[in-house]
Amino acid sequence: MWVYYTPVLQVLEFFPCTEEGWKEAQTVEKRLIKPDLNNPLCLNENCGGILSLESCQKGAKVTLNTLHSEKDEQGRSVHGVNSVKNLEKIHDAKDDSGKSVHAVSAGKQTHREKDEFGRSVHGLQSADRIHAQKDEQGRSVTAVKSMEKVNSQRFRCEVTGHVSNPGGLSRYQVKRGIDTSKRVRVQ
Repeated sequence: MWVYYTPVLQVLEFFPCTEEGWKEAQTVEKRLIKPDLNNPLCLNENCGGILSLESCQKGAKVTLNTLHSEKDEQGRSVHGVNSVKNLEKIHDAKDDSGKSVHAVSAGKQTHREKDEFGRSVHGLQSADRIHAQKDEQGRSVTAVKSMEKVNSQRFRCEVTGHVSNPGGLSRYQVKRGIDTSKRVRVQ
């Protein structure tokens, strides 16, 4: 059936990443999938995985350690280096604007579902999760931390010597017709 079907990811419910959340997710999965498991149109091959969250996490650690155990002469993971090379091959094909054809296609696929205002449903859901935690002033904790990190970075224009944060220096250089790559991080 996978040959004739393009799967669409739809999140039905979120569960905490705890043993209790894992068990609750398994219960919901069994309730939703098990009655339809033998239907020839059902694309699920099993229902209610037999492993606990702890077992899955341990298995992932063992797999990662095994994958990255072989090192090259510089001490880097051979698997990791090969993965990077494969990614570079995947992104070799570029469109007219120099963007990876593969990445553009994947982005379109991820963001194809739109709301009534034409915004990506996936993007909005991701933003909601990222910015869910608020500080005492109602600001996103993630955004505040990110802003503090960016604003703590200082760059100097190599042409004029002007020092500012990344965004401020970009505006400064563009306004004066200076190439924005002519900068050096000073802090």
